Amino acid sequence: MQGSVRILVDNLAGGGGLRHGWGFACLLESDEGKVLFDTGPEGEMLLNNMEVLGIDPAEIHHVVLSHAHWDHIGGLPALLRMRRKPELAIKRFRTPGLSGDDLPRIEVWVPKGFSDEVCEKIQSQGGECRVMDEPGEILPGMWSTGPMDGGLVEHGLLQSCQDGPLLITGCAHPGVVEMVEKAGALGMGPVRWVLGGFHLMADSREDLARVAQELKDLGVRRVGPGHCTGITAQKFFAEAFLEDCDSIQCGSSFVFNPKASGGPRGQEENGKESSQEGEQKSKQEDSEEIQQEGDQENQQEGDQENRQEGRQEGD
Repeated sequence: MQGSVRILVDNLAGGGGLRHGWGFACLLESDEGKVLFDTGPEGEMLLNNMEVLGIDPAEIHHVVLSHAHWDHIGGLPALLRMRRKPELAIKRFRTPGLSGDDLPRIEVWVPKGFSDEVCEKIQSQGGECRVMDEPGEILPGMWSTGPMDGGLVEHGLLQSCQDGPLLITGCAHPGVVEMVEKAGALGMGPVRWVLGGFHLMADSREDLARVAQELKDLGVRRVGPGHCTGITAQKFFAEAFLEDCDSIQCGSSFVFNPKASGGPRGQEENGKESSQEGEQKSKQEDSEEIQQEGDQENQQEGDQENRQEGRQEGD
């Protein structure tokens, strides 16, 4: 089965009732499951676009937040609220036979460097906050690059594909070349396709030419510059990569052929097993903490308060 990447939130509109704004979110899907990468600037934009595109929040069990800026994490409280209050999801998304007991807590994967306050809010709103301090598996074939510091700590999402890995970036604050270089050194092979925000709005044509050439030298054959890349840079990449430059806007969809085996650092044989053991231990530790904290605070939260918290997190 082919995998897919669908753009849920971007600066550019896609029509058909989709809302757009400054921010980014996409859904990465394969046989192994669905991973929401970033959540856009606010909840109603994210939920509206999920509704238009026929994506049920009940099917989202993993969220990867690239970095702690408001335009990438602002939609999370609304998504978590749908998990805490399934009657809202039933009413809006018509999920059949859904109850609160049917839905596990959403695992929210963040790079080391997120504030304790934000991580605590994720927990209190019903998520399981997973802090990544090194490369690690999200789902089979999907990996975090591990945190990179470029003035702001960020990680990318790496998908194993038959013709070479796909790297998704939120803003590439550490540098898109640097993120591709690190991802390519993890053991899956050189990155062949990079998609997301490249953060090149202020770069000159000379800088853009250098970045494009360095990406090609690293093995990149296809690009999808969106969000904070900048219009000038997007046009430049279209000239540099021609038909191998994807147009990114709300509702854009792309397919890939997942690679079933393999993992960073050549862990084809035991990487998956060790990752699952570590994840099981982490889940047990977090479960003990959650039982001590209790869920009473989550049940008393109102919709208005959650929306305010989403904006505060972004600030």
